Amino acid sequence: MRQENHIEVLSTYIDDVNKSKKHTHEAEPDEKLKGIYKTVHVLKEHAEIELPSQDYVERVAKQLKQLQERKESNLQKKKKSSWIFSKAFPIAASILLISSLLWQQIGTPASASQITVVKETSLTSLGESEVLHPAYIQGENAIVFEKEEQIWELDLDTNEKKAFPLGEFQYMRDPSWSPDGKSIAFVGYKDGIASIWTMDRGGQGMKQVTFPANNTEFHENPTWSPDGKTIAYTKTIAATSEPHGVAVDSQEIWTIDVTRNNTKKIIDGINPQFSPDGNMLSFTREAGDGQFEIWTSTVDGKNPKKRTEGQESTWSPDGQFLVYSKITEQTEVIEGQPNQTFRTSLRQIWAVHLETGKLSQLTDVGVSEQEKKELLQSVGDQNSGVPLEFFLSGENSDYAPMWSNDRTKLFFIRTNNDESKKHFNLYELTLEYE
Repeated sequence: MRQENHIEVLSTYIDDVNKSKKHTHEAEPDEKLKGIYKTVHVLKEHAEIELPSQDYVERVAKQLKQLQERKESNLQKKKKSSWIFSKAFPIAASILLISSLLWQQIGTPASASQITVVKETSLTSLGESEVLHPAYIQGENAIVFEKEEQIWELDLDTNEKKAFPLGEFQYMRDPSWSPDGKSIAFVGYKDGIASIWTMDRGGQGMKQVTFPANNTEFHENPTWSPDGKTIAYTKTIAATSEPHGVAVDSQEIWTIDVTRNNTKKIIDGINPQFSPDGNMLSFTREAGDGQFEIWTSTVDGKNPKKRTEGQESTWSPDGQFLVYSKITEQTEVIEGQPNQTFRTSLRQIWAVHLETGKLSQLTDVGVSEQEKKELLQSVGDQNSGVPLEFFLSGENSDYAPMWSNDRTKLFFIRTNNDESKKHFNLYELTLEYE
């Protein structure tokens, strides 16, 4: 096969991989293409696609060579196979060619520091009950989420929903998919204890992962490391508070090695998320007065740094951005009534570029002009001199952002605050980078 044809076929193959489609050939691929195909998947999982340079080639080639050596050492007496590269195609050429194509099709340019929304699409209704902690299943076009104290899975292609049975649990919350898509970590409340559990895709193979000391210790918000070996979670210490509710004493981020069961405190905070390379964490801290901040640290809790105001952070697949939800409050004086104001509270999706700190607003929920008009009419022209504040929420509330694995899409939950409409809906944003 001529070199030009190799590039055309490879480009089509990468396109199909990005779209989770099965690639078909007019003829059986030769050994050269088979080797490069394997490299495509390794480089995509490597999650470090850049505009190719010699430094990039050397760095990635070294890492992939080490990866291959570890793989082959595990084979021991078995026949060693060139599972990453075909001998017919040089390693540098493989990386340059594939990286160039991947960068053109799915990569974020190194100079991009802001995100623009090209299109906003409503995908499906999730019903009238509150939807929490959705997680996108990479490569399968499906999400899992918490609703009515159970875990649900939604197939976005068929719109079919299924609930995992509670069994002996009083509730199941905070689902998180393992990187290989075979397991779900979740919070299971059983015998008065809230701890981290795992199960397989079919809801079988239940295994308790963490063991709280007593019923004042709650383990929540599990999230997997990219290699699937570690789960980070929130450890909350709280006690019953009279006359009702609980009083939180502390909230910390811990990790557990799922193979060795070793636990370790990392840092104060909640809702941890691993970076794509597994070297960093993002998390949320309360800032007082109901406000929240997004921080990052190394995976061992060192070098903590505040990034922006917000919560529910999640990393872009290339690690350049954090996307999150933020509640913004604004106060507006009513025209002609200096003692009377509108106070609005809007929950929207934002992104921050980690290197430059530049912010991108990705959704705009707005305020109902009809509701605002009705409030103004109720005020009338009279000015009693008594200070009045009218509270308005957005027409919608946007939260729980989730990335697709090709960086071009972002999913989120939109709550419609109009009682006459369906409340919880799954939306999709199509993105471009600047």
